[in-house]
Amino acid sequence: DSDFNSYMRFAHHRWNIFTRMLAGTLAPRHDPVHYYKDVKEMYDSLFTREMAIAQNQQGVEAPDYKVAVQRLEKMPFFSIFERMEESVELLCFTFCYDCSKLGFEYKPKKRNDIPTEAAKEVEQYNKLDVALYNHANELFSQRIHWMREAKTEGITCDLLMSGCGMTGVKCGLSTVD
Repeated sequence: DSDFNSYMRFAHHRWNIFTRMLAGTLAPRHDPVHYYKDVKEMYDSLFTREMAIAQNQQGVEAPDYKVAVQRLEKMPFFSIFERMEESVELLCFTFCYDCSKLGFEYKPKKRNDIPTEAAKEVEQYNKLDVALYNHANELFSQRIHWMREAKTEGITCDLLMSGCGMTGVKCGLSTVD
């Protein structure tokens, strides 16, 4: 049993943190932290271990996951860290900004691969986050493809064209041909 696994079993309030953040259920909105003796007490009273286990068991049917996906699909832009150059290109296209003015040069440092056992432990406690990340990557690829098609047709930016939920045009995966 690794130290990380021991920690994650204890720290259920950290499970699926990105999904819950996007869904708006990560932390209380009207219940200040200072009412509680400590942060752990606050999270234990609001997001129990049983709730965390149930969320992981529900998987993509969990209400937080469904809300997170809806909100992600309505975002006009989001980036994927591992695809930073494409992210910057999409950012500039989406908001009609000349990327050459950024002076952006992405030089990623060599990262060590996560050991397989550690990756399995992360996935075990964060099934919704893994599913959301996979969905985000699919959606991101769809938007990159659409951007590149638009550029071949002479479209230089997308501020008024798609809006991704802001102008009533759906931009989620369901719009792919």
